[in-house]
Amino acid sequence: MRFKYKIKLVGAWGLFLVAFFVVNLNYANADDCQLGIYDGSSKIRVSCEPAGTVTSPLRMRKNGATYGIVLVDPNDPYATKVRIKTAAGIKALQKFPAACLLYNNIHTCEQCIAAGGTVVSDGTNNFCRFNSGSCPGGWTKYGNWTTTSPHTCSYTGCISSACTTSSHGWANIAPESCSYVNGWTTCASTGYWTRECVPWYCFYYDDIPPGFHEYFCGDLCTDIWHQDCASWYCATSGATCLANISQIGCY
Repeated sequence: MRFKYKIKLVGAWGLFLVAFFVVNLNYANADDCQLGIYDGSSKIRVSCEPAGTVTSPLRMRKNGATYGIVLVDPNDPYATKVRIKTAAGIKALQKFPAACLLYNNIHTCEQCIAAGGTVVSDGTNNFCRFNSGSCPGGWTKYGNWTTTSPHTCSYTGCISSACTTSSHGWANIAPESCSYVNGWTTCASTGYWTRECVPWYCFYYDDIPPGFHEYFCGDLCTDIWHQDCASWYCATSGATCLANISQIGCY
């Protein structure tokens, strides 16, 4: 059923907005007054203040009761695409919380909060920000949304090398990195082989048929590798240092 509601924006602006919304009058939830909008792609329920606790400047009369329509910052993860100009600036109608899903519809806003995260938005999608260096199990990293701090990596040995990364505040930027050198001491010589023999070593064995014995005598020799490390040098390889991640976006 379609009903025509007159919605009044009270206060200094003295504006009136008349709109059509699809409603179901049998729904009993107090903060879900079944005020709905179509945002161009889907129907969305809008949050209302419970009857009798009206504070919003945008209000609706329904069945003899006045409901305040919840307004939020346009960047709020619960914000709809509908914008209203108020004395406090441009506001957006708030989605009914049950409709709040994160990017890719795998997790809800409520699951984000329950996991210790904060629901945020990049202006297009909702996702969850965790105060951690990685996403919890079952969650996937969203873009490169991170907050980082500088990290110093160093090596001191046969060579000394160090670098310190830069950092960034909360933004869709990949963690910074820098390069330094690892080293280790190794022998400069390739070494050499020698053969050491024990002279006149004899042994025998039973051949076929059984009972037939043969004796063999000769030198028993062993090849031995000698590593000649009269000189040494410092071998090196490149290494990468990554900035510390203190916050990460996940969905």
